[in-house]
Amino acid sequence: MILTNHSIYLLNLGKELKTLPFLVFMFCGSLMFAGPINFHFTDANIDRAVDYIVCLNPIELNEVEVFTIVSPNGDGNHDILTITGLDVRPINSLRIYNRSGRLVFTTVTYNTTGNYFDGTSQEVLTTGKDKQLPIGTYFYILNYVDTTMEVKNLSGHLYLN
Repeated sequence: MILTNHSIYLLNLGKELKTLPFLVFMFCGSLMFAGPINFHFTDANIDRAVDYIVCLNPIELNEVEVFTIVSPNGDGNHDILTITGLDVRPINSLRIYNRSGRLVFTTVTYNTTGNYFDGTSQEVLTTGKDKQLPIGTYFYILNYVDTTMEVKNLSGHLYLN
């Protein structure tokens, strides 16, 4: 079997074609087929060549969205910076700057191994390293590789309360 971004090619097919489970990622337009997935391979004219492949359980992808409020007060609401859609776009980087342009937070593959922004500085500031940042407006730059393999950039502001 050979997988590409838009197609599956089967080599050395056996005599029986049936529904098979696969653990793959396959991108097609705005849909992503994620595993385990059931594909049904059909050989309508019995010539041992696949006539068509049907994915039985495609899922919709969430768009990348940055929620622009962080209130790390422990109430479970907006305690960290929430960014949706990155779970299927693991190649990403995030930088957050204070209003004077100083980098206060940076990471790659956001929110995968405890690397999330909770209002704590990673850099040495007047408040010191690993200290809670003051309330105010901060600016972010998010770069990621989309499911179409296109590099995309989002930037904007967020409010730390």
